[in-house]
Formats: sequence, C-alpha cells, structure tokens
Amino acid sequence: MGWFGVLRPSIELTYIVNKCHVNLWALPTLLPGRRLFYFDMGLEIAAQSQPVTSITVVLPFEPEEAKWPDKRRSIAQDLFDVLLDPEVASLVFGEPITNISATGNIRTLTLSGRTSLELGRINSRGVKREEDSPRRADLSVWTIPLVDPIPPGGHRYVRLRYRMFSPGTVWSWKRMLLGRAGAQVEFRISDIRESPHIGDERAYWDRLVPVYSVNFFLIVTRRFRPRIASPALHYVRRLEGGAWRKYMSGMSYASLNRLLVHYWRYPPGLGQSIVPLLAEQVNSGHDRHSTSPPITAEEPFRAYLDLGYDVAAPGWVAFVRNTMAVLTGVTIVNLVPIIGARLSGWWPNLDWPKIIFGASVVGVLALLSALTKVFGLFKNRARKPRLFARTLERALLRWLRRSD
Repeated sequence: MGWFGVLRPSIELTYIVNKCHVNLWALPTLLPGRRLFYFDMGLEIAAQSQPVTSITVVLPFEPEEAKWPDKRRSIAQDLFDVLLDPEVASLVFGEPITNISATGNIRTLTLSGRTSLELGRINSRGVKREEDSPRRADLSVWTIPLVDPIPPGGHRYVRLRYRMFSPGTVWSWKRMLLGRAGAQVEFRISDIRESPHIGDERAYWDRLVPVYSVNFFLIVTRRFRPRIASPALHYVRRLEGGAWRKYMSGMSYASLNRLLVHYWRYPPGLGQSIVPLLAEQVNSGHDRHSTSPPITAEEPFRAYLDLGYDVAAPGWVAFVRNTMAVLTGVTIVNLVPIIGARLSGWWPNLDWPKIIFGASVVGVLALLSALTKVFGLFKNRARKPRLFARTLERALLRWLRRSD
C-alpha cells in the first residue's frame, strides 16, 4: 500500500509542514471511461533552527516526466507563476487576495487583508529521485530543491504538479467481468505501518515530518457516485470549470463541465474551533491550528472513498459482453455431444458430456484469469509505448481546446 509523506533530507535537519494541500484529478479524455491523472501538492514549510534548501516527498504513485507550459521538461511543474494571478490564488486559497508584494524571487500574498502567505519557487529541473528510492508503481521518493532557502524561523508555501504515470494504490478500478463497476480511492499520509514493504521503508520512519493540517480534494466526473467515505467528506460540490482553466494550465482533458469535487480536511473542525496555542507550538513554528495532534507515523491520516456507477457499464459494453457469452455458450453446447460421443467409445462408463461441460467452464475462467494477468503485466511494463500513446492523446486534446 503506497503512502504520501514529507521527509527531512537528514535526521539532523528539522522542519514541519503547517499546511498540506493535495488535489487528485481524474480527468476525462476522448475515449469512453479513460482518465488522465494529475497530482497537485501545496506545502507550507516552517523552518526551525536551520535553513531549508530542499524538501523530500514520498509519492504513492509513479510520476511521469513532461514538457510543461514553460517549455521545460521535468518531473514536476512549479505553480509559482500560476498563483501570482489574484483570481487563481483566490480560488486555490478560498479567500480574496488583496495585495501581492515582491522581495526577490519571493512573493507575499495578503489574504482578505488579515493574513499573509509567502510563496517560493522550486527548481523544477532539479527535482530528482532520491538515491535508493523504491522502484515501485505505488511508491517513489523525490527531492525538490528550492530556489531560495527558507531561513530559520521562516515560513514558505510551495506548490507543484505531477503527471501520474501509474496511480498506484491511490486509484484502483473495480472490475466486473469485461467492464468497470467504479473505482476505489485511498490516500494515506505518513502511514508506514501497514506497508507490505515495511522492512524497506522503515528507514523513513525517523525522517517523517509532522503535518498539522490537510486539505485533500478529489476531482472526478459526475458519473461516479460516492458509496462509502471514511472519514466523512467535508463537502461535495460541482467544479466551475471555466473559473479553473487558468490554474489547470499544463493539464490535458476533454471537458470540465461535469466534474465533482470531494473534499476531506484535517483537523475536521479547522477554522471553526481555533484555540490559543501552546508555547511549544509557537516556538516550533506551528502557528495557525487547533490542538488536534499532528499527522505522524504514529497518528497517520487515511481517506477512503468507494465510487460506483448508477449503471455498472455502458450499454455497448454490456451488449458486447452478453453477445460473447451467448456465442461461447452456443459453441460449448454444440461441441459437448460431438466430443462426448467420441470419448464414450473409449471410456463408456463416464458421463463425458457433463465432464466436458465442466472442464469448458473451468477452462474459460482460467483463460480470463490468465489474460487479466498478462494485460496487467503489459500495462505495468510497457512504459515507452504507453508514454508515446499518451503524448499523442494529450497533443490531440490541446489541439481540440485551441479550436474551441
């Protein structure tokens, strides 16, 4: 089971995460049922006794290198320039932006005239996989260098975007014969304990950075219906696609008209029951949150959502599946007496028609199981053909958006 976390580059260097904002996008394309996945991550880092020059994150998926709108190829897209648009920043932070001031590469946003947020750049070309990082579809570790170090006692917010080559265990399709019955979404923060690879990942335990608040947004098409949510969703709403187009620069999609936003947050009452801070919280740089404990390896965060369809599969999928089942059944029924008659001459004491019919059913099930494993292996291994196909798909989507 993959998990998300923020790590110290070394045990000696300490900092905390005041805010963690995550957007998981499952965007529709031109092919029915197909999705392109994007992962946006915003972190407000509070440095302590030493300056912070880089951030290390554990991702529960395998990212994909891409050429972003700034014409640079890299694993991650820096969203610093996108957030300098007051309209976009107001959408992201949920408050009006009354002022933006500049100091070198640093920008300070004033929210509603009351609070301020310092934005910093990342060195997107310098984002590298950490040495000895696991090579798994559901886990990878990346070091993100900052353009300007965060001084001791300082706060800074960085935001970046990944293309998800494989969504790992964050998103799992629910299968039903040849179709899909929905999906399961599971997002975990600092949850090392249940990892089946705990021996390999135990080295990260002491490097985990405490996270004091989380806003996790899942954006999917309206065709999905939430069945089970744990913990309870803070809200579900429609995405106003036209308002978010600027923010979504660098993403490929067919349409934004039928998207729903599912929102979790931790602590659940953040913004409603703020209490005076303890002295050690102020000294540590934690300055905006309630007395709820931070997210750590001992107290991880887990969000789960079971998504279903009102109709389990499109009509054409059901038609094709039923037609194949009928043709297979007719073939088996016609062959059973012919083969049984031949074998009865050799072993007349056996009920060959029943044996053949049972063996045929078992054989069909075994074939379907084998094909599932083969295509699953192809899906995980054939990276270059899949990347080439996605490049063509995204180019077509960009061309269609320009022609709108």
